[in-house]
Amino acid sequence: MGTIVGGGGVVDAYHALTTPPTPGVSLLNSWIFDSEDIDPANNGNGQIDSGETIHLGIELFNRSGLAENIYVSLRAHMQGAIFDDPYVEILVPNFYVDSIGPWNQADNGFVYDEEGVIVAFEYPLVFKVSENCPNGHVINLELTTEFNDGWDPGNTAVYTRISRIQFDVVRGQNLPSVISQDMELTSE
Repeated sequence: MGTIVGGGGVVDAYHALTTPPTPGVSLLNSWIFDSEDIDPANNGNGQIDSGETIHLGIELFNRSGLAENIYVSLRAHMQGAIFDDPYVEILVPNFYVDSIGPWNQADNGFVYDEEGVIVAFEYPLVFKVSENCPNGHVINLELTTEFNDGWDPGNTAVYTRISRIQFDVVRGQNLPSVISQDMELTSE
């Protein structure tokens, strides 16, 4: 009497109630910082410019189960491409999280100010954009998250989720749509 038939399929109620769900960790959100205290070549305007070193903050979300031994790695790679992005050098490619419970979040060490605004990351993923990166170039970042099932010690499977993030690169200066006074422009 533990099996219910209906709706075109068979539901094993006993299995559904006694088997813990497997974890499902994925990217929830991301932030970038380009302040001058990261690198003097940065301008701190909140966008990625050619020649800047970027700190990337990652927030993960676990949709079910208990995830343990969470290893996150970053690569500048577009899906289907043969080579990684030649304009991006990954300086700090990974971080580690012990565990994330079901319906919980974890990050790479967000640092908050007095008002609760994120101002830095304890363990940022770090990448540098080449000085000769063209204006409008799209950086495709591939974030791979690997983790284990924390509720089933007999389950040695490594679960993998791949998320993708894109950023546009600015090289040069944004000009106003209306120029109301004389300006001197340079080749940069």
